[in-house]
Amino acid sequence: MGIQQQIDKIVRKHDLQLSAMAKKIMIETREELLRRLNDDFYGTYLPSDYERTYDLISAVDGRITKNALCDYTIEVFFDETKIHPRSRAGFSAHMGFDGKPFVNGIVDALEDGFKSKYNPRYGEEFKIISKTKKDAEKIANKLLKSYIK
Repeated sequence: MGIQQQIDKIVRKHDLQLSAMAKKIMIETREELLRRLNDDFYGTYLPSDYERTYDLISAVDGRITKNALCDYTIEVFFDETKIHPRSRAGFSAHMGFDGKPFVNGIVDALEDGFKSKYNPRYGEEFKIISKTKKDAEKIANKLLKSYIK
């Protein structure tokens, strides 16, 4: 086997390992976001004005992309197309008090809290996204350290 073939084989092997690691980081980060949603958001409040849909849980998604330089990008995100306002009149799940859809705002509220004084959860800050980002860094660092050894 020639030198270039050996180099290509080594590169493919490492790329497969990095791809598997990227997938594991994405999955573990997604699981951490789901855990935080359950524990820090859903688990701290029982609604009495509307039926809970758990659309936020269904909206958590992830993907991995690789560019031409073989750099991996890992994303864990909320697919807002999976969050559906309910069509009852007045306040309901993912609807504002004015009866208008509140889809984008619900994701923002997971970080900064609800801004309406009429919302029963006004004043609460969840910081779910920034906490999950910190956890993702820990997950990635742990896996990368194990890869380097």
